[in-house]
Amino acid sequence: YRRKISTFGTILLNQDCTKVILCQDYNSKSWTFPAGKVNQHENGIDAGARETYEETGFDPNCNFGLTQQFREKAVASGEGDGQLPWKQLREDYALRFTEDKIGKLRTCYVCHGVPEDFPFAPVARKEVSDVE
Repeated sequence: YRRKISTFGTILLNQDCTKVILCQDYNSKSWTFPAGKVNQHENGIDAGARETYEETGFDPNCNFGLTQQFREKAVASGEGDGQLPWKQLREDYALRFTEDKIGKLRTCYVCHGVPEDFPFAPVARKEVSDVE
């Protein structure tokens, strides 16, 4: 049953869309996009952003960690229009697919403009071994 629960995550792309962030599963050789299951009373976009933050340290919706500080700085400084190089996750930027073998539905929200020099590192323990 647990293997069939839908997951939500994010495809993090640099500005040129030439590089993507992947996470190495804990104690595994597998690399995947940051993703996980929805918590009770949580929608898919919030789950995707939360799981991405837990596994990479990057929150595309700027509610946690360094990205929250980046957003606050951009707004306070008034530089340009106060916008960050990436946008919050949106339903119309979602890719949905079903894994053939087990029938699990996966939803990944595309987020581009992610700074390549961001200090990516897992926040949650024992979920991800490495982020590249």
